[in-house]
Amino acid sequence: GGTVRIEEVAQGALSKMGVGQIANEVAIRMEGFDRYSNGRHLNRYAPSMISISREGLQKILADSVTPGVIQLGKEVVGVRKSDKVELSFADGATEAFDLVVGADGINSAVARQCFPKETADKFTGYVVYFCIAKGSYVPELVYSEHFISKGSLGFRMVTVAGGGSDGRLDSLQITTRGDPCSSDWDAEGEVAEMMSYLDIAGDRCLPGSREIVANADRVFKWGMYQSPRMPTWIAEDGGVVLLGDAAHAMAPFTGQGASSAIRDGLCLGELLATRPLPAALEEF
Repeated sequence: GGTVRIEEVAQGALSKMGVGQIANEVAIRMEGFDRYSNGRHLNRYAPSMISISREGLQKILADSVTPGVIQLGKEVVGVRKSDKVELSFADGATEAFDLVVGADGINSAVARQCFPKETADKFTGYVVYFCIAKGSYVPELVYSEHFISKGSLGFRMVTVAGGGSDGRLDSLQITTRGDPCSSDWDAEGEVAEMMSYLDIAGDRCLPGSREIVANADRVFKWGMYQSPRMPTWIAEDGGVVLLGDAAHAMAPFTGQGASSAIRDGLCLGELLATRPLPAALEEF
């Protein structure tokens, strides 16, 4: 995964969870947000954002949980409501719970089974090429985006510095119009495809962009999807609630999706700690 930008309110949520300080130690605090169009600098403003790698954030959150709570390799294949909510797993096991929180992303298995009418994700018309390289290639700790048009072709390139659990990770993202394609994390693109956009940009390439591509292990190509607005995130017969991308996947923009998911988690946790279950879900 790439770098996640976490805005100020979500940073406050991480602090309430007790992991804000360590997140700040791993992350890079952005000193500015620069916007360009066809080589012309439009503006700069000072965002209250930090930039952290997904693996770094995941490690911080996982390390904060009591050992043994997280169980990996438990793929959910079935959800059934009786007195409790029964989950069936790909390994053949079943287990019953008072509450199931579907926080399993835009392709949520929980949402597909419990909200079948509301889970038709919509392709935005945009495709993202992305790569990340270990090291310092972006000259300033600034989130930079450049809108470039040439003839009938238009695209947006973004460079950003990010902090990981083992050091600096800089990334390049190119967004353009395209045909529907996979949004799976491991959907790969070609280095040549990414370089073709840099060649079109020519001397208008953002500083460090060519070096990031040259030093990246892989190039990813993702279709951008978002989910329709759902009338509720609570299953009709209770016991199941959605949060994050499973509930409200949105096209990516400065980490708003990730920040929303962090705030979802804190909000639901606080309500479950202070309200009866039905009231907590309804208020959430």
